[in-house]
Order: sequence, then C-alpha cells, then structure tokens
Amino acid sequence: MKIISKRGMSGLTELLVTLVFIGGILIWLSLPWSLPIAIKYLKTDYINNSYFFSFIIIFLYITGALSLIVVYQIRKFFNSINNNTPFIRQNERALKIIGYACFAISVCFFIKDIFYPTILTIIVTMIFIIAGFFGIVLGEIFQQAVDVKKENDMTI
Repeated sequence: MKIISKRGMSGLTELLVTLVFIGGILIWLSLPWSLPIAIKYLKTDYINNSYFFSFIIIFLYITGALSLIVVYQIRKFFNSINNNTPFIRQNERALKIIGYACFAISVCFFIKDIFYPTILTIIVTMIFIIAGFFGIVLGEIFQQAVDVKKENDMTI
C-alpha cells in the first residue's frame, strides 16, 4: 500500500479527517439540544450550578469552532499532500493556524480549569499547549522547506 497518494494512507487519512469535520459541524450545531441531554447524565457537583450550562455552552461553542478550524486546516494539508504539492505556502500557513488555534483552545481550557477544574481538563490544556508549539515549529520548518524548494526550482 502506498503511503502518500489519494488511494494510500494519506488519502484514507484525508477521508477520515473530512468525516470528522462533518461530524464536528453537526455536533457543534446540535449543542443547544444535545448538551442538556449530556448534562443530565453527568455525575458532578456543578449540575445544580445555574451558571454551569451558560458557561459550558459558551466554552463548547468557542473551543468547538477553534477545533473545527484545526480539523479544516489538517484537511487542507492532507489534500495538498495527496496532490503531490506538500511544500507550498498554504501548508506553512495551515500549520501556523493550527498552532495558534491550539494555543487559543489551551487558553479556553485554562479558563475552564479556574472555574470548573478537573484532572482531565488540566491534561487537555497541556496537550493543546504542546500541540500549539508543534504546529508553529512545524510551520517554520515548512517555511524553510518552501524557500529551499523555490530556490531549487529557480536553479533548474
């Protein structure tokens, strides 16, 4: 099986990311109806807090939108890889956008940690900080690769 092609592993990954993106949009749009159902089944002290629903729905809308941005950028990234154009400015920007969106998500989770702390939320905050650094550093690496490719293309 080829790794990088429409019919290879990267093509399968692009398809899965597209399905996650569509599912994410549907979940994001269904929050006003699905969140009350989910809260009913939570075993937490926050359920009786009147501000909990307002806080959590705002939190989920913001982090959900940022997550959709991340997934959309990943989808664009894999699309260009499958079209045999990995070293382009679009991928550099996509990786940096992913990094900044991950940092924004980590800020949201940090704020949630202040009001409704859980061990899982603290771990997710740290993961998104690391993902933010990873996206920005990888974006810089792709920027250098694009510059080298452009220089290489001009000498041939």
